[in-house]
Amino acid sequence: MGNDKNIGVAFLEAAARNPDLLAIVTADYMLNYTQLARLAKSYARNMQIRGVKNGSTVLVETTDVTVAMATVLATALLGARWISYRSYNTLSDLVIPTHRFCALGTPPGPGFVTIDRSWDTSDLPIDAPFVPDAEISLDVPWLYVATSGTTGRPKLIGMGQSTIYRRSIIVADDYRERETVCCCLFDCVAFPFVTRAIATFVNGCTLVYGIDPRHWPRAGVNLVMCSPSHAGQILADVQIRPKIREIHLAGARLPDALAARLFDSFETVIDLYASSESNRSYKNIKRRNADGTVTTIGQPLDSQVQIVDADGGPCPQGVEGIVRVKNPYLATGYLNNPTAQRASFRDGWFYPGDIAYWSPENALVTVSRTDDVINLGGVKVNAVMIDGLIQSVDGVADGLCFRSPFEHEPNLLMCAIVPAEGQALATLSDQLSATFEKHLKPAERPKRVVVMDAIPRAHDGGAQRWLCVQKYEKMHTG
Repeated sequence: MGNDKNIGVAFLEAAARNPDLLAIVTADYMLNYTQLARLAKSYARNMQIRGVKNGSTVLVETTDVTVAMATVLATALLGARWISYRSYNTLSDLVIPTHRFCALGTPPGPGFVTIDRSWDTSDLPIDAPFVPDAEISLDVPWLYVATSGTTGRPKLIGMGQSTIYRRSIIVADDYRERETVCCCLFDCVAFPFVTRAIATFVNGCTLVYGIDPRHWPRAGVNLVMCSPSHAGQILADVQIRPKIREIHLAGARLPDALAARLFDSFETVIDLYASSESNRSYKNIKRRNADGTVTTIGQPLDSQVQIVDADGGPCPQGVEGIVRVKNPYLATGYLNNPTAQRASFRDGWFYPGDIAYWSPENALVTVSRTDDVINLGGVKVNAVMIDGLIQSVDGVADGLCFRSPFEHEPNLLMCAIVPAEGQALATLSDQLSATFEKHLKPAERPKRVVVMDAIPRAHDGGAQRWLCVQKYEKMHTG
């Protein structure tokens, strides 16, 4: 698109329009746009001194939101690529960093340069412009992000600045300049956070991070963004007064029971269908009725979202099918993963791997994932449904099912659990067996229970079944 902009330049333009507007608010400090702009330019100069240039790949490890965002903006200005240590640690075989930076603290490995207080200032005058290299391409990868891994080994995406800019502008209805104060509950180097923070800054809004929810009204928060997992852990038992204007949840289906509780603290509850590959694609608006039940009304956004059958034909209302999404700012694919590329990106469409149907109110109702169907020698079982049965047993703190990876255990469905404190395994095994016998056919039932210290989950709360398989392998191979 002809109007695409360098993200760093777009931020500096927003800073020029809103010099005194608060950009970042935390429990410990506040930065206005002028201060964050100077910090981003100072970081860029410090990176230049250390050899970072157009085409470099910068690895960043930090838990500090300001360091995270200043490095993101600095790499945009320099034309360097940015990747968090979390993503790199997951897929280190796909990216070779040229430079490694970490915030104050213990470096995660050799070769890291510490970002100390000297980076906060430079000899750069506060109003001095920073002119990016004219050769910077906005279409080459800039942000590297690992997908959540809920459906298998995480995959790596490289997003260009043009794609991120388009995504930031298309959501301007959510980020109203000088009005929206956004609090995002994702970790500050997670892709869902970084993209929302960029949209916040490009559109001239305020970002709140790390503040107790009970203090959000005092900070002026009027938009909260998180996953259903975050909401269940942090917000379900908190009543915020006065109510916050709006909460957007993405990353997994929002249960109606949780949505009903969120209405105690939020005026509007929106369940977004979204992914790293496609951005937000469809909006499910929740309504709490007088009797406490929840109604969901679907509303299209700027993407084409279809539910199709195996031949690509549209499914009628109420009939389950495969979800596919198309828009002008899809990711172009996965790095060095042609198998996943062919499966997920076809004929201009992105296939997230979800099975869903359209409700009478046009809500997009996800049921399961294509990857959540486990084939046990021809018997296909719904893993998500079985996960729910496992988690419904009293005394099970968490759990899921998976297929044994060992050849001597062909088609063996396993049940991994985290027992609640004080629960005996023998008792839980009996309760699980009774639950399976009541709800599942013999061929669909997990045949063995294995205890784990924790169920691997992604940042959005989704189960990482593949990591559960790896843990089981290590338990039995030493």
